[in-house]
Amino acid sequence: MNPSQTSAVVKKIYKIITDIRKKGITMDELQMTKEQLKTEIILGNESAKSRMNANGKSMLYRGRIISAEELVEGIDTVTLEEVKDFADCYLDLSKCSVSLVGNIKDVDKKILI
Repeated sequence: MNPSQTSAVVKKIYKIITDIRKKGITMDELQMTKEQLKTEIILGNESAKSRMNANGKSMLYRGRIISAEELVEGIDTVTLEEVKDFADCYLDLSKCSVSLVGNIKDVDKKILI
């Protein structure tokens, strides 16, 4: 990203986060996201290497292998209320941290606060 665009991008990200906390998401947005995630899981399991990588991560993070079918079932159970609760808990700009990588010498750091 061009450093001159940083301010506009950060403001846009903050606006999206604020909108999600205030308004939540629509059922259409939730359904579209669910379908996208399920597609990525299914397509990501096509190669042996991808399955082994997913199995390894599953063992490290959860102590057991979680199948693609189980992941898809979990995605299907997510509700709008759960998304709202998550947003209320984790998308609090007063508690956020921001990290910039790259050529940031000309970036106005005040926009990050």
